[in-house]
Amino acid sequence: MVGSTWATCSDAMQTEHWISLTGRNTSSKTGGENVYPAEIERVLMTDPNVTDAAVIRVRDDRWGEVPVAFVSRSCDTVTQDTIMAACRASLAAYKLPSRNSLHCL
Repeated sequence: MVGSTWATCSDAMQTEHWISLTGRNTSSKTGGENVYPAEIERVLMTDPNVTDAAVIRVRDDRWGEVPVAFVSRSCDTVTQDTIMAACRASLAAYKLPSRNSLHCL
């Protein structure tokens, strides 16, 4: 669940208090462009205060699919603004998780 909306993705998951990825598609299509979650995760993990990151794909009426990022942080200095700045510096615009789909845990 992302906010109050269920996220539909083709990653195989089992849930019981935890989300465990049991399989993974390596790419998704966003507006006809290939997006690789692992590439976004690598950028997110460049911040030394990010302890873990996961990116899944969620269906989107406009783009087909969009990346949704979940970031575990070790301190409050990691914010959506700092994470988005790092992503903008390293990723093409179509690969960016939207501000509404970036979740700092």
